[in-house]
Amino acid sequence: MSDKTLTANLVAGFVGHRLEKAGYDQWTNNVCLKKFDLLNNYNHGEDKSSHVAETMCVVGDEFHDLYFNSFQDMVGSINIHADDLKDVIYKIFDVTCETGIEWGRITGIFVFSAILAVKAMDCNRTDVVENIISWTSAYLESQRYSNWISQHNGWAGFVVIYDKPDVGYGHQAEHMLTKAYSVSTHVFSGVASFAKLLLHST
Repeated sequence: MSDKTLTANLVAGFVGHRLEKAGYDQWTNNVCLKKFDLLNNYNHGEDKSSHVAETMCVVGDEFHDLYFNSFQDMVGSINIHADDLKDVIYKIFDVTCETGIEWGRITGIFVFSAILAVKAMDCNRTDVVENIISWTSAYLESQRYSNWISQHNGWAGFVVIYDKPDVGYGHQAEHMLTKAYSVSTHVFSGVASFAKLLLHST
């Protein structure tokens, strides 16, 4: 599985994971479900050390809780019905990694997209959920990001940074919070402030 294909599957799988946690377990997006199944098969296949999907779920959930207020500031100001929603999302992504790409910032993009997808479901806009998944995947599959991911050992590099072999996935919070989140709260509070200015000026 190429890094680009894995990226798209991870986005769809993580969004589906967060939607289920938000109570939308009845959401039957076959693309997300199939891709998440594919990830699980990948994780338990020949490359058993690459628990990419599980790691993203654990890291993303911790990230979600840690930066929830900043994400909510951004998402709360976004008009989910706007015609320029894609442009707004991409501008927020641009600012998030404006000073450099890191695994923590990429994780932030995943979490932001998932929280926005939950808002879309709250507004009965399943079509927007599909768009968010597609836009986020395309953004992270762009040359800048795909090159960076390849140069950092692919998604296996993400697992190496965030996984601690001698600790179970359910008990990694302290390890992750001290080692995993290179993105400070200032980054996301700054992005939230930018998002508010951007959205109020349009």
